[in-house]
Amino acid sequence: MHAPAANSVTKRWFELKSLTAAVLNLAGLVVDDGAGNSFSLPASPPVPLAAGGSFVFGEVPAAYVNAAPLPALFSIGVSGHIRVMAGAAVVDDLSWDATFPQTTGAAMNLSAKFVKPLSNLRSFHWCDARTAMSGSGSDLGTPGAANVDCAQAGTTIVDPNHLVSQCQNSRPSSISSLVAGTSSAPIFGQVFEAGVTDLSNTANDYYPFLEAQIGYGPTSNDDAATWTTWSSATWSVPYALVSSPLDDEFSSTLTIPVAGSYRWGWRFRLTDDSGTQGPWAYCDNTGRVSSSPVTNFPAVTVQ
Repeated sequence: MHAPAANSVTKRWFELKSLTAAVLNLAGLVVDDGAGNSFSLPASPPVPLAAGGSFVFGEVPAAYVNAAPLPALFSIGVSGHIRVMAGAAVVDDLSWDATFPQTTGAAMNLSAKFVKPLSNLRSFHWCDARTAMSGSGSDLGTPGAANVDCAQAGTTIVDPNHLVSQCQNSRPSSISSLVAGTSSAPIFGQVFEAGVTDLSNTANDYYPFLEAQIGYGPTSNDDAATWTTWSSATWSVPYALVSSPLDDEFSSTLTIPVAGSYRWGWRFRLTDDSGTQGPWAYCDNTGRVSSSPVTNFPAVTVQ
């Protein structure tokens, strides 16, 4: 909440949401606002956060708050920055600006189905809260409780029961050789799906129901659907698809433990919040391939 209503007893607040299945200890956690102001939770006693639980910081009715009010100079406004640190590790790092929800009296609400790693970085995954806060005038928000679903573009889950529209190996187009058991330099693959990758033309969209993997098989087998060795890829940072700004980009490395001759490539698929997994789309240097064997998967010799 960065702009409480005029009749509100609420000031400013934000919450952390655990995405793990374990109980976390928040003791010693440090929060800064990118403007030279920070505060921390005491190093002891333990401050437990239940698996999947939320922890609220700020000035809200006592029924909601877990921690002390925010320091007076700590900046939460219509634009801002919150970084959360556990020792040297960055737990989360969020910057927001005028493209994010700005309605006075309504908290910024990350769409419930998009409460996933990195999804909070994109403004189109957020909307105004719609739930009245008890004891807080006309303010809307859900501190410590589940977020609500948003309805605008960027928060709709695409039906996963189809192949992604386009995909291909981005770079490098070839790898001459690898040493067995040694990882390659980063490899990049790109993917396009309307309503998934095309909401930002300067960065990855971080749609949480899009999976990418890189894999390999013997040179004698160009049918990637029968390859058995695949590993998950992660979003590419920084984003580099200037020539294809409606695509998203993933990166990974290739590690093959046994000497020999191989082909390698990418595959992508859509999923949804119910656990449905769409079909894999296999991708070589020229694009999405058909189910029949092709010869455009790059080759590599492992020594």
